[in-house]
Amino acid sequence: MPELPEVETIVCGLKSKLLGKVISQVEIYKPLVLKTPLKTFLSGLQGGRIQSISRHGKSIFWSLDNGKVVKLHLGMSGALFFRKGNSPPDPYVRLRFKLKGCGEELVFRDVRQFGRISLVNDSHEPHWGPDAWNASVSDLFRALRKKKGMIKHALLNQGVLAGLGNIYVDETLFQARIHPKKKLERLSDSVLQQLCFDIRAVLAKAIESGGTTFRDYVNAEGKKGNFLLHLKVYGRDGQPCSVCGGLIQFGVVASRGTHYCPQCQKQSGQCRI
Repeated sequence: MPELPEVETIVCGLKSKLLGKVISQVEIYKPLVLKTPLKTFLSGLQGGRIQSISRHGKSIFWSLDNGKVVKLHLGMSGALFFRKGNSPPDPYVRLRFKLKGCGEELVFRDVRQFGRISLVNDSHEPHWGPDAWNASVSDLFRALRKKKGMIKHALLNQGVLAGLGNIYVDETLFQARIHPKKKLERLSDSVLQQLCFDIRAVLAKAIESGGTTFRDYVNAEGKKGNFLLHLKVYGRDGQPCSVCGGLIQFGVVASRGTHYCPQCQKQSGQCRI
């Protein structure tokens, strides 16, 4: 967390205000946030104009007119949003960008300090698979068809598909009516293809809702996401399933806490309800 829908929502908000802006100053309060040496990072950003903003998986990329590319990964609790330049101090702000001719500044706030920012060569994650939102359904199908083992493990693996995390994997598997322990090699081509469509459907709804806020996540305007209201299984253990009325269960699959409906997502068979 934040996962693909949250990061996509942030990117859309950044594009509306950040494109074409010149970075006049960068203030760093926690150097731990940087994966690039401090002096190199500051010299690379100072005076750079932001020409494009993109996303791959859970990472955000800014391309500057000086040829530098900034990569931002929000980690578990990171938030990137605009605020007034005279806002009161916040102990969890790790870095802030001042923009030329702009009354607002862009801040990176991170309570748990797992987020990272660096200068990289291009706007791509070299070891990650196709983006779960931007890639075609055919690309998603091909990436998953190559894998074996538990479906939840494969969907969480950024080297297979980029962008999915625990929330949206659980929600997708429920929509697809697939048990999280189901083996990929046991899925027919038609069921696997439908799963790829379900990935896109769940992500589309989440992006439309501005992502999911449990605690720290906010968009570029500092507002919370509303997909929490649409969750079918995640965080709902012990509550009735919206489809069959049975109780949502919680267990550990692929070393992650997992929410599912044992009636709708049977481990045997491939039927969809």
